[in-house]
Amino acid sequence: MMQPSASEPPTLTPALTPVLATSHPKTMGRVLFVLAGNSIAMFLGLIGTVWTMRVLGPEQFGIVSVSLVILYAAWQFTGKGLDQTAVRLAAITDQPRGAAAIFETVFALKLVGNGALLLLGALLAGPLTRWLLGGDTSPVPVLIGFLGATAASFWGFHSSAIQAESQFQRYAPVQVANNALKLLALALIILSGVLTATTAMITSLVGFFGAAAIAFLLAPNYARRAGWTREAVAPVLRYARWLVISSILFVLYSRLDLLMVSRMVGGKTVGVYAAAALLAQMADLIAGSILTVFLPRFSRHTHTAPLRDQVRASLRCSLLFAVPLIPGYFLIEPVMKLLLFLIGPSYAGAVPFLKMMYFGVLFTMVTYPLHVLYYARGKPQIVTALDTFMLLFNAAGLYWGITRYGAYGAAVIVLVSRILAGTLLSIGVITNLGIGRKPTGE
Repeated sequence: MMQPSASEPPTLTPALTPVLATSHPKTMGRVLFVLAGNSIAMFLGLIGTVWTMRVLGPEQFGIVSVSLVILYAAWQFTGKGLDQTAVRLAAITDQPRGAAAIFETVFALKLVGNGALLLLGALLAGPLTRWLLGGDTSPVPVLIGFLGATAASFWGFHSSAIQAESQFQRYAPVQVANNALKLLALALIILSGVLTATTAMITSLVGFFGAAAIAFLLAPNYARRAGWTREAVAPVLRYARWLVISSILFVLYSRLDLLMVSRMVGGKTVGVYAAAALLAQMADLIAGSILTVFLPRFSRHTHTAPLRDQVRASLRCSLLFAVPLIPGYFLIEPVMKLLLFLIGPSYAGAVPFLKMMYFGVLFTMVTYPLHVLYYARGKPQIVTALDTFMLLFNAAGLYWGITRYGAYGAAVIVLVSRILAGTLLSIGVITNLGIGRKPTGE
């Protein structure tokens, strides 16, 4: 696959050219459209989570939460790294069938990778369950997590094909479908009186497989076929290796607090801490919505001047959402008092955890979308290096914090970690773009 020269802008495939050449008002509108879809999905997910927490109680909910972390971690082996690779390379290819060849190749890689992932899950479900949850816990929820990871992989892939075409009127319903189907399955299970940690994980399976089927039907034709194209295999593997590693590292370090609380504290505290972590992570959907819209836009450029414009636009969008949420810190306790009527008083201990994490979440909301600069620069290994450092920092910090202060120590490290990661990323972006210096005429 030929790459554009440094002296000329990238040549885009005919299908992607018009949708990437959009104005800033359209960009903001698309962010709002994606955010609206994600907000509906979050609302449906919140209903399901609250219902699950109330019926299961903290101990069983802790098992579900840890199993979901394993699902999200396993997903990354064939998940977002490959998806983002497809979007990035499809935007800059100059081959006649470039975009189609790239997506077909990534689809084939996912089919092979997900088969290996299922085998890995069968081998690791038992040992992971014993290590994280204790020998008396059934490994079935964790095994379901590995199966759900394969469904999530296909859901993410076909969603990314829709994203690459900037067809966000299709993208948003695909995101909503996941939690809508999950909530429907959860309602049927609860009304049947058979909700357990295992059946709760089955609802996630229903949501991901159902949404994957809908995404497959709505995706462009070229994303529905799998095939090996010699010209596409090498660049896909070369670029994806860093993003796949980075995705795995990011999920591990961003969810490591829950895993280590489960391992080092255990009991009902795991479910209480998981409730706070889940509520905090819901704010991350705003950062995810902005990244979803800006990834195709950033991927169009390689030169400094237009990338500076994209960074400014990303920051404007992020700050527009983050700044009004700052006073929300003072509403955490009254809002949680209302929420406790729904989930039960046994989760009251989540309040101090959530308050400690709050401003770290807002900082992440502003800085996280800036990762895509390095994808546009063709330097995903920088993001991998950052994620590696953060994983090591979190592992050491969480061990110290939990040993000294229990689960509250984990919340403190989450705050510090989010601020540190955002600061390092921001310094890197400023340095890479030469912000504060005169343009070099690149």
